[in-house]
Amino acid sequence: MPPLGPMRPPRRSFRRASIVRWRRRRITVALPALLLVTTGTGACGGTSSGAGGTTTKPVPTIAVAAPTVTPCPPADGSAARRTAFDQPPPTCIDPATSYRAVVTTSKGAFTIDLDSQTAPLAVNNFVVLARYHFYDGSPFDRIITDYVVQAGKPAGAQEEGPGYAFADELPSDKSAYVPGVVAMTSNAANRNGSEFLIVVANQGLALRYSIFGRVSEGLDTTIAAINDVGSPTGTPSATVTITSVAITETPR
Repeated sequence: MPPLGPMRPPRRSFRRASIVRWRRRRITVALPALLLVTTGTGACGGTSSGAGGTTTKPVPTIAVAAPTVTPCPPADGSAARRTAFDQPPPTCIDPATSYRAVVTTSKGAFTIDLDSQTAPLAVNNFVVLARYHFYDGSPFDRIITDYVVQAGKPAGAQEEGPGYAFADELPSDKSAYVPGVVAMTSNAANRNGSEFLIVVANQGLALRYSIFGRVSEGLDTTIAAINDVGSPTGTPSATVTITSVAITETPR
């Protein structure tokens, strides 16, 4: 009997090996094509590769307007009314000048002696807003009887404040909140805007309100009348509004 030759593999195993080699060839060929497709960045800009080489596409630029600087309003009160601003105002007060505010309300008038030496940021802010007629028509929306009366939200505006915030100028001790004191109100540190309160009686005010003035006229009349329409919860029983705020100045 002639010697046996090498055993031939079964037909099924041969076909399976052929299929595996064929699949490997397909993967080897397809990978460069896949990399070629995923290299580009599409319509948003960047680079893309193709048969003609690499093409650089410009990235679109979005223009953003810079915040508008608020000019100092005229001292004569002739500025048009504004209730929204892009950023805090520049320094518009003079350190060598004393400022007073005559606040006319639907319950009468009262006068605030503004303290620009202790709180220059808050006084400057109040003077600028007043001369832009920001407070005209705004209500005393929170009146807690025998505690504080609060105002400063612009009438008819969607936002509660002027559109910006500025830093605190706090007193050294909370005992400074005596009756007649005028201070900024805010719900967080360094978040002062336009709202202010007037102390009727200090029933435990926390040390978080920047004092910028004191009522020198009208505390026992106008402020007392506003206090009378308040409530323990702060919701007034009648509407009291600010008609106007006039700023006067005299050299020190």
